[in-house]
Amino acid sequence: MAEFEKRLACVINTDGTIAQGYRVERCELQGENRTIITWKVALQGEA
Repeated sequence: MAEFEKRLACVINTDGTIAQGYRVERCELQGENRTIITWKVALQGEA
């Protein structure tokens, strides 16, 4: 899961614009079908 750390993720509005952006701080695999994702503070400004 380390390949996802420090990557960017975003929430997309229905019109295709970016609603909110985040940076993945940490991913922890807990069991076969459970992953805990810790986000950094939301990104600021325009994308």
